[in-house]
Amino acid sequence: MTPAKGAPLAVRVKPARVVCGGSVLRLRVDLSAAALVRNRLLDARGRVVKRGVVGMLRAGSSSVRVKLPRGLRRGSYRLIFDARGEGGTAHASIRVKVGSRLCRGR
Repeated sequence: MTPAKGAPLAVRVKPARVVCGGSVLRLRVDLSAAALVRNRLLDARGRVVKRGVVGMLRAGSSSVRVKLPRGLRRGSYRLIFDARGEGGTAHASIRVKVGSRLCRGR
């Protein structure tokens, strides 16, 4: 993800879908330029369950760990990453399914 000079900021998060019964998600965040990255965990109705700051990440690929809140009920959630840098603002999201016995990315 190397952008041209003056190109807008781009962010991508992998894996695209996470099935987890644990409390920590391990993800890879790809940025086209250095940016401050924040995250929001939304429930199925779109309400914010948790907000967090990942921090300042460099351009390229970075490994990120996101801790899920205790007492999270079973169901599907959406984890949204907001990146803000010189090229503007970019967003990426992944689906998180809580309540499975296994914790793996798909």
